[in-house]
Amino acid sequence: MITIALDAMGGDHMPICPIEGAYQAIEKRDDIHIFLIGQPDLIHDQLDRLGLLNHPRLTCVAASDVIEMGESPSIA
Repeated sequence: MITIALDAMGGDHMPICPIEGAYQAIEKRDDIHIFLIGQPDLIHDQLDRLGLLNHPRLTCVAASDVIEMGESPSIA
């Protein structure tokens, strides 16, 4: 099993685009498990909208801190 940790809060249109990409990956291969890292409420809402809330190979991992676009990663 390949395990991937994905920042679901990164990029434009988060968490929609990262979650849709994760779903495409697990649909193509049955040996992938993806951990979606970010704000659980936003991730769960999107998973629910796509009918993936209880998918066995998509797991939400809470991350309470978010580094905003204007912040320096080394300082944040």
